[in-house]
Amino acid sequence: MGMHQRMVFVGATDGHFASNVSIERLRRLNPLSAERVHSVSFLLPPDELVAQVDAYRPTVIATYPSAARPCR
Repeated sequence: MGMHQRMVFVGATDGHFASNVSIERLRRLNPLSAERVHSVSFLLPPDELVAQVDAYRPTVIATYPSAARPCR
């Protein structure tokens, strides 16, 4: 991840899930990255999820393929 990237992970943020553990490990191993990497639970109501992602203004959004499908 580049030094100027702001990443948001949208997924399961509570519990011992591989993606969440990987994000938290990245944050612990590199304190400089910690302030540029955020997690947002995909279990939030859609309006709240979008508001949290928008508030951070990410340059990269990471999620599960099933969560990235277009909403209809």
